[in-house]
Amino acid sequence: MNPLLSQLDRQIGWFPGCRVLELGGAGGLVSFKHLEEIGALTVVESSPEIIAKISDSLSPEQTPFQIRQSDIAQLAFVGIESIDICVSAFGVASSPDPERLFRQVSRVLRLSGIFVFAVPHPLIGRRAFSDLPTDHSYFETTLIETRILQLGFDSPPRITVKVVSRVLGELKKAGFALDSLEEISLAPDMQQPLMPDFYLLRCKKS
Repeated sequence: MNPLLSQLDRQIGWFPGCRVLELGGAGGLVSFKHLEEIGALTVVESSPEIIAKISDSLSPEQTPFQIRQSDIAQLAFVGIESIDICVSAFGVASSPDPERLFRQVSRVLRLSGIFVFAVPHPLIGRRAFSDLPTDHSYFETTLIETRILQLGFDSPPRITVKVVSRVLGELKKAGFALDSLEEISLAPDMQQPLMPDFYLLRCKKS
């Protein structure tokens, strides 16, 4: 199981009848465990292979849902302020235009709607490179191939790593207020985490 999904799940205040938008399906769906209480679910994913996996795992009898093959930053088909909760495990990190994505999520979320997502911590690069170049900067935006991270679960082919201050600035421009920010390690329980792998962010549309 993808441990990132359970970490994100505990950040969300699910409630009966909530209208949920999940962006990206690589590694599984955060909302999968809550289909019985979700009122409506929309999943946006660009990969047809991942969509096929999602379709096989969801039952139309469980909840009204639609799966849309699209760039996750293209949300024109979603009504203005029609979503209560937006969640994304890898969508933000794999989006080529996260600033546009944040603006689109802000448009479709209702006032005080929740946006919960993960982005890789700059120190995740230590998984990929035991000896980083001496001129490598913590503040440098980096594109990393996830296969070399050896995460142990499905993920997009590439993710963008940037300092969280840039992410927070982009969120503020899009009209979000930060509720919480957490650094997490995905190391197994029996290992002592030495450094964080991801940031978890919980925001509200303000």
